[in-house]
Amino acid sequence: MCSHRVSIGGYFQLIRGEFRESPGLRLTQGEIERLWRLDPVTGSAVVGALVEACVLRRTPSGAYVRADRSDEMPVEPAPFRRRRPRPLSRE
Repeated sequence: MCSHRVSIGGYFQLIRGEFRESPGLRLTQGEIERLWRLDPVTGSAVVGALVEACVLRRTPSGAYVRADRSDEMPVEPAPFRRRRPRPLSRE
């Protein structure tokens, strides 16, 4: 039982570090489990611990993001503005 707690603590640190390094990271429960190869029970325990520690929070769409990030992310990228071509000078 002790080794199980250590492994959850290790995953806690690992996943917390990834979300710190990538502030815009948005992952679902399933994506977290696949990325770190966690079984559903361990995945739920780790994500639950991260949420309880206010490291992550769940968005209305079901993704997990850093707790200090807002949901207000642009849905579409800003439109690309093309510069007008300059006329070739004939000197």
